[in-house]
Amino acid sequence: MKNKMLLVKSTVYPIIFTLALLKIFFSTTFSFAESFDIKNVEISKQFNMSFQRKDALDEGFKIAYNNLILNITKSKDQFKLKDLSLIDIKTMIDNFSIKEEKFIDNIYYVNLDVSFNKKKIFSFLEKKNIFPSQPKKKKILFIPVVIEEEKKNIILFSENKFY
Repeated sequence: MKNKMLLVKSTVYPIIFTLALLKIFFSTTFSFAESFDIKNVEISKQFNMSFQRKDALDEGFKIAYNNLILNITKSKDQFKLKDLSLIDIKTMIDNFSIKEEKFIDNIYYVNLDVSFNKKKIFSFLEKKNIFPSQPKKKKILFIPVVIEEEKKNIILFSENKFY
């Protein structure tokens, strides 16, 4: 009887654990955000007589656009969208923010966050006959727990060999 109970527990726990992981990783939730946010776009430019801050920001917009396209389209469709003009990219930008800006040793550094209008992006992709996907970023906390059934003990953290 004890062996049968142990066999049931040893098969049920992994199944429950697997189902819980599947629920976490493959759950579907709808995103109601109206923009795609590309964060931490870093640009550095040599500071000289012909330096224009606008050029550095324009480069940041292009980088942000390329990052967005890499995230929401398939690799086979990305080549169709690669050479979009800066003017067209700017029409799809809702707003941007400069998080950090500094001059060090005649080099200008800037860190941007860029928000693209989701409706304009989808409309643009639809005209190109490209179907995007919407990536979901989730933060997950995994805590390994070992249960000693014989001693009826739960082992956490420092005593846990998996930790």
